[in-house]
Amino acid sequence: MTAPSLHPRLRDPAALVALAAEYRAAGGSVRVSDVLAPGLADALPGLLLSLPFSAHHVQDAHVRCFFWRCVIVPPPEGPGALPPPLDLLGRFVLEDLPALASAITGRPVRGPVEACLPVCLYRKGSYLDAHEDHGLDRAVAFVLGLTRASWPAEAGGHLEFLADDREAVLERRPPGFDTLDLYDVRPVVRWHRVPLLVEHVERLTVSGWLPSSPEAAC
Repeated sequence: MTAPSLHPRLRDPAALVALAAEYRAAGGSVRVSDVLAPGLADALPGLLLSLPFSAHHVQDAHVRCFFWRCVIVPPPEGPGALPPPLDLLGRFVLEDLPALASAITGRPVRGPVEACLPVCLYRKGSYLDAHEDHGLDRAVAFVLGLTRASWPAEAGGHLEFLADDREAVLERRPPGFDTLDLYDVRPVVRWHRVPLLVEHVERLTVSGWLPSSPEAAC
C-alpha cells in the first residue's frame, strides 16, 4: 500500500469546506497548517539541505531576486524512484497538492507549471523584490514552508503582500513549518515580496505555480 503524503485531516470534507470559506473571505489567499502526512515534514529539511543548491540571481524588468535554489526532477520511473521522503514530497506536489488546491480555491488546477520540485533557500543576503506572478498558465501560487526557526519581521525573510503602491504591507506571513500558502495569481494583481534577510537564519520552501486544468477552459 502506498504511503500517504497528505495529512489525514485534509481528507475530511468539512475541513476543506472551512478552508475554502477562509480562502474566499481573504480575497483568494490562505495559509494552511499541518499539511503533510505525520512525520514527513520532520524528515525533509535535513535531506533537502544535503542536496546541491546553486545561486538564483535575477535582475530584469519583471523581478529582482537572490536566493539559493535546487530543482529536483522526479525520474521517469515514477513513484519509488526517489528516497522515500522525497518520493512522498514529489507525490504531494505533483498529485495531492493540485487536488487540495482545487478543493480550497474552487479553481480546477493541475500539477505545477514545471513537473519538478523547486526548493528555495534564503540565507543572509537573500531577497525577492516586489513583483506579481502573472505568467502563462499560472492560476494559483503555492509555498510549502519547511522552516523551523522563527525571527522578527525586521530581520527580513517574511512573505509580505503589498498594496498597489508596492510599499504598504497589507499582510505579513512569517516563515512556517509544515505550512502551505495558497494565493490566486489571476485575475487579481497580488504584489508581494520577501525582504532582504539580514540575520544568519535559513528560510526553506518548496514553491511554484499551479496552472488551470484543461477542464477549466471548457
